[in-house]
Amino acid sequence: MNFALSQRTTKRWLLLILVPIFAFVLVFSPVSEAYAATTTYNNTLSAGAYAGSSPCTTSYPKIVHEVNVKNTTGSVYVYLQYKVGGTWKFTTGYGYKLTYWNTPFRITSTTKSSSTKYRVLIKAKNKSRVVVTCAGRK
Repeated sequence: MNFALSQRTTKRWLLLILVPIFAFVLVFSPVSEAYAATTTYNNTLSAGAYAGSSPCTTSYPKIVHEVNVKNTTGSVYVYLQYKVGGTWKFTTGYGYKLTYWNTPFRITSTTKSSSTKYRVLIKAKNKSRVVVTCAGRK
């Protein structure tokens, strides 16, 4: 009888201690504001070649493309594009010149709608290995 009573009391004290700790952790834990980044392009481009990353969509209000140039001699120009109907349009009239010195580089844009597709158009100035990922943000 006393053994069963002490077990019940121990369980009660454990609950009184552990429940507030877990509640505190849940309340103050950071809320993720992005879904996991998806690799949309990972390839080596020869000098003068163009390539488009795979289309990416998000239901978040912003979309972020991260571009990495992975070798020490290459440089690329990148342009963010979105798809209207069957054609890709530029979000801006200018591109970003990237080398391994200034990557990873993040291009952030406000999304037009949750169904709009985005990609990065890459033009290699020199032979370059490029990796592009995309993710949504609040």
